[in-house]
Amino acid sequence: MAVYYDSDFDFSELHDAGMAFLSTLQSSPSSPSSPPPLPNAWHLFHESHSTAQFFKPKRYLPQSFSLAMDHLRSTSSPSILEVGSGAGAALFPLLSSLPSSVTATAIDIAPSAIDLLKSHSQFDQCRICAKVCDVSTEPIPVPPSSVDVAFLVFTLSAIAPPSFPSVLLKLRQTLKPDGMCCFRDYGLFDLTMLRFKPSQHMCGYTFRRGDGTLSTFFELDATKVLFEEAGLDLL
Repeated sequence: MAVYYDSDFDFSELHDAGMAFLSTLQSSPSSPSSPPPLPNAWHLFHESHSTAQFFKPKRYLPQSFSLAMDHLRSTSSPSILEVGSGAGAALFPLLSSLPSSVTATAIDIAPSAIDLLKSHSQFDQCRICAKVCDVSTEPIPVPPSSVDVAFLVFTLSAIAPPSFPSVLLKLRQTLKPDGMCCFRDYGLFDLTMLRFKPSQHMCGYTFRRGDGTLSTFFELDATKVLFEEAGLDLL
């Protein structure tokens, strides 16, 4: 099961500006492929933001994912997985809103991000297992069918698009039969997308930032298909 939110704004309000932006891209040369992020890009990013304040705590998530929160509160010995935890901007607000019986596995490609997460004042090693993992090339380090709710918050957009299907399949395999995947990420014509320069365009809706990290922007129908092909039913 995947929980997908698509009503944060009126898409029609962005349509004209977005179509003008796409027209600009079509008239400019772009990379013929979608390369992976530059080596160590996210590690260097988190090293350069070692105060862990670049990404503010996402305190809105418990309300946004209220169905998943209710599921966790009604489950015996519940466990969650966050793929792409960073320094904990999503994980800590989520855990703060849940009973202490909820345990978490947090994984991230960047060793510096995991170091920051472990140094956070709210980190509890009895409750959180934090590991370095490149989910695009490595197995997710949890047993199959062991996770009640998996969170994918502004993570898929940072992975090279050819890896999307395998990442979602790995994530789905970690879920219990009644488990959920909560996904939140950049949407098509997000203002962040419209601020990119044509020279940063890789392919499709994928761009490369100056620090070497990638950012993909998701169109609703294509995203639904992506999740369904991984075996995740949409709510």
